[in-house]
Amino acid sequence: MGRIATAIARWIWGGMLWFMRRPVLKRARRNAVKILPESLRERAQRSIHAQDRFARRYGIRMLAAVIQLCAVSMLFSITMTLVLIALQNGWLSAPDPTQAAPIEAPNAHGAGDAA
Repeated sequence: MGRIATAIARWIWGGMLWFMRRPVLKRARRNAVKILPESLRERAQRSIHAQDRFARRYGIRMLAAVIQLCAVSMLFSITMTLVLIALQNGWLSAPDPTQAAPIEAPNAHGAGDAA
């Protein structure tokens, strides 16, 4: 499952990078800093660069971990749903002991019916 999650994460990551390279988002990122007062702009710019470095370093791994957690959660939910459906339909219930075939006890010699 790790390779599948990593492949999906790389696909999503590539889409996010493509989206972030669009001129509209580039302008929005630049203008977000310009909204701040002059005294905070430098610190905000450094913060954005630190976030970008963190994303480049750990982004795909974090995304793959989240995808794996979602897959495990979905598998658990599906399994629980199937078990509850099986219980509701009586597929997992114990047989009625009054309708079971009688079990014969072995004789004292342990050799069966042979005399």
